[in-house]
Amino acid sequence: MNEDTVPSVKELDFVIGYTEKAPLDAVRRKIVDEALEAYVAPFHALGNATRVSSSELRQRLLIFPDQPIYDLVLNRVLQSSESLAGTWILPDLESVKDLAMQGRGVAFLPSWMAAKAVAEGNLIRLKISGRELRCGYSAWWQPTSPLPWIAEVFLSLLCAEFDEHQE
Repeated sequence: MNEDTVPSVKELDFVIGYTEKAPLDAVRRKIVDEALEAYVAPFHALGNATRVSSSELRQRLLIFPDQPIYDLVLNRVLQSSESLAGTWILPDLESVKDLAMQGRGVAFLPSWMAAKAVAEGNLIRLKISGRELRCGYSAWWQPTSPLPWIAEVFLSLLCAEFDEHQE
């Protein structure tokens, strides 16, 4: 979901997403609050940079796993509606990580997703001047009807999976 288009819960039974804005008539359960970082391959032009400014990022190809993370970075890190050199929004985290490891661009990923690639020396975390980016992954549902037991089980498993990745 896009941060600007928060649907009414009346339109949906159950929503899971990165957007922080929950409809006023919703019950919200936070699943995880995770660090979102910028990563590049060691041989990328920014691979040796100690700090990167938002203006430097605007000049590079930026790769995102979905629209909400793109919106988050655009609003909180780049803080500008100026045009970017290039942006790719891909369907999943794994493809974003793979393209970053190939040196194609700057990837924005949750830190747990890139941890193994960083440990193996395939990715380097960029320090963005004056910015720390965190995003919350939450679930919402209608308060008038209780969450079905299968959805409760699913949320519990999802929370456990995120906890394991964050350790």
